[in-house]
Amino acid sequence: MLVFVLGDGGRVKNLSICLILLSICFASGFAPAQDDLAGARVALAELEWRGAIRRYTAILETAKPGSAEWTEATYGLGISHHHVQPPSSETISAAMRQYQQIIDQASDQRYVARAMMNIGRVHELRDYPEDVVDLTKAREAYEKVVARFPNDPIAGEAVLRAASTLVMAFDEPNYEQVKSGITMLEKWLAAHPDDALASVMWQYIGDAYFRPLADYENALRAYENVDRLGWTDQGNQGPWYWRAAQLAERFLDKPDIAAKYYAKIIMETPNSGKAYESMESLRRLGKPVPSSPLFETVAPSTQPAAGTASTQRSEP
Repeated sequence: MLVFVLGDGGRVKNLSICLILLSICFASGFAPAQDDLAGARVALAELEWRGAIRRYTAILETAKPGSAEWTEATYGLGISHHHVQPPSSETISAAMRQYQQIIDQASDQRYVARAMMNIGRVHELRDYPEDVVDLTKAREAYEKVVARFPNDPIAGEAVLRAASTLVMAFDEPNYEQVKSGITMLEKWLAAHPDDALASVMWQYIGDAYFRPLADYENALRAYENVDRLGWTDQGNQGPWYWRAAQLAERFLDKPDIAAKYYAKIIMETPNSGKAYESMESLRRLGKPVPSSPLFETVAPSTQPAAGTASTQRSEP
């Protein structure tokens, strides 16, 4: 869900599509629906945004405000207006109206929480060329979610998004907003160490400490927490293993930690492009080089370093 995170403002990505459909299905509880609602769901699932708009609009002509049918149709209409192509000020304004209607009138708080989050996303991302990003309004929207649903899993997601609006400021030279975003996440994690998004949060913290703050000690501390919890994007963590290893070896004089991550690259992400360099680094450090089936011909069996490897180094 890091998409969380924290994406590039593009329109509909595969993960966001899944989240849209999951949020609709979760909020409706997969309950039996009338044929018109079922048809609207099919249109939504097939990304037929204009067809979904027509169907949900027709449903709302007779649905009783506040009812389950009205709630699902209003939320679905908001999602459809939010994602219909091409986006415009009219479609985004319509989505905002429908999200606000959910907040004001729906009794199902799952829809309410997600509508509040979606309002934050509208403020956070540029949806059409003339759109204006407002990170302050986005953060206020996310903080309202945390205040209203502090014990709901969505609160963690809201904290992560609120913190990202601060980190994205990149307010040099002192980066006070970046530091505030990091502090927000660290406070949340101190109180909620088992949050479903804890690993993502620690990785985001580590990235922010690394750049723009160049605080390598805390960056490595954050990455160590990610490694302890488990990487969300399993199989693609090689670049972060390399960064952690480089920070530990080149800047922090922690050869044992560096060796740990070099070995993880060889064993867990040998196709990351850094496996051979990791073998060379382990030899340079005088550490055992683990055997990997993919590189058995290069590093046959676990062996101590020869101590004569190249000293050329890549960027962390």
